[in-house]
Amino acid sequence: MRPTATQTSAAGLFYAVTLCATWVALLGWPGLLPSLMCLLVWGQVFSNYKRELGLFRLDHSDQTVPSQHPQLTSTSCPNICPTAQGPNNSTKTFSLWKAFLGTVCIIGLAIASFLYLPPKSDSDPMRHAEISMRVIARAIQTYHRDNGSLPPIVTYDAFGKPMHSWRALILEQLGETSLGSAYRLDEPWNSPHNSALAKYRPWHFQIFDKESADAADSQTSQSTTVQGFIESDGTFVVAEHENWNCNWLEPREVSRQDAVLELLATPQLKQGFWFEGFLVSTFRGRIAVRDQMPICVQPNCARKSRQDQWDAIEPKHQLLHRVVHSHHITQLLVLLTAVLLPLYHLRRIPVFE
Repeated sequence: MRPTATQTSAAGLFYAVTLCATWVALLGWPGLLPSLMCLLVWGQVFSNYKRELGLFRLDHSDQTVPSQHPQLTSTSCPNICPTAQGPNNSTKTFSLWKAFLGTVCIIGLAIASFLYLPPKSDSDPMRHAEISMRVIARAIQTYHRDNGSLPPIVTYDAFGKPMHSWRALILEQLGETSLGSAYRLDEPWNSPHNSALAKYRPWHFQIFDKESADAADSQTSQSTTVQGFIESDGTFVVAEHENWNCNWLEPREVSRQDAVLELLATPQLKQGFWFEGFLVSTFRGRIAVRDQMPICVQPNCARKSRQDQWDAIEPKHQLLHRVVHSHHITQLLVLLTAVLLPLYHLRRIPVFE
């Protein structure tokens, strides 16, 4: 039984709405563009089918069964009534090939949309963080040369109360001469005078990772994720971690063991520096500077202790931490099913009856 024109129109409208909703659910409102392109391709395929059927019936209109011989049917006389059989196999195969090519184009469009990677930009936050931390490490070496010792991680008063952070002690070596002169070392870091200077945070102490900056407190312009710790051999290490968020003037001492464990810990998705993809996201690593040598620290993926891995870090030979988005794979399969659904119905339309 052939569907009526109303049923066909209703089915087409339902499919169009379903396809658009699927694309929009996956890509947002920009998904309307590929959904419309899919509908245009399938509309062209179906219109070609209808045109071929119309041309076939027009060419064979003079071979239809006469009304005065109703006993003749397509079964008894197939050569007399070819219209009842529809287009031949060659026409059917050619039309299916066109439908297949249209389907390939749609699948390519879907894959290109999901696997699209944004172009590289000069404003790479991880690159800026690495440059800033190298500048900080150079300022620490200058402090060492000027004062004969490395800056302490935290200075304390006579009662053991934290007074100042190492970040405040290297302001002049960092090129912040005016800020360093205005900062009072005889007052606590959170005194009214010193607290008023927190809003003038040096550029090199800013939070370069956008997600970490958004997760910071309301005073984001005063926060930093850069910390320092002393190695067992006396080396000053400057490192950044997405969870080391504090006021840049706050004296916070991080032990070497805790710092190494956190640097090698598994990151949370979208926290830190990531290459985000639709199917797979790759963690780019955390930055540490040791002896003015930047190191990209990856999470502990090797079968060794975290301490051994830290001591044997080789920046160019590390396992990358990746996250596979299984729910996105499911969504992609649902979309491809919706995109390919008309191919199934092409074999059921009246053209091939």
